[in-house]
Amino acid sequence: MFHKDYSHGTNVKSSNVSEGESLTLTIDASIFEAVSKNLLAEIVSGDGPFVMAGAHLDSVEPGPGINDNGSGSSSVLELAVNMADMHLENNVRFALWGAEELGLLGSEFYIMDTSQTEFDGFPKAIQYSYR
Repeated sequence: MFHKDYSHGTNVKSSNVSEGESLTLTIDASIFEAVSKNLLAEIVSGDGPFVMAGAHLDSVEPGPGINDNGSGSSSVLELAVNMADMHLENNVRFALWGAEELGLLGSEFYIMDTSQTEFDGFPKAIQYSYR
C-alpha cells in the first residue's frame, strides 16, 4: 500500500511539468511480516440462524483511528455487551477483523476458513464502517 497526502499531489501538479516530461519518484519502503488476528464472539441463545455484525480493527495511516474504524469496532462491542443477557430468536456472531486496510485480509481469511455449511446459516450480516 502506498499513500501520500493531497498536498503532495497538488505540489506535483503545480510544478510546471509539461505533458510528455518524466517525473522521478523515489520510495523509501520496508517490507516486513506481521501477524494480524480476527476476534470472534457468539451469543448462542435461539433456535434461529446466525446473524452477524462486524467491523475492522485497523485504520488507514493518515486518518484518525477513532473514526476509521474505532467507531465501528466500539459499536460492535457495545452491541455485544447490550445483547449478552437477552434471549434472542437468532444466534448472533460478532467479528472484529484485522488487516482490512491492507486488502480485506481479515474478513477474507474468515470466509476462506469457514465451511459453506456454516455460511448457509447466515441470512443477514451487518458491517459497521465509518464513511
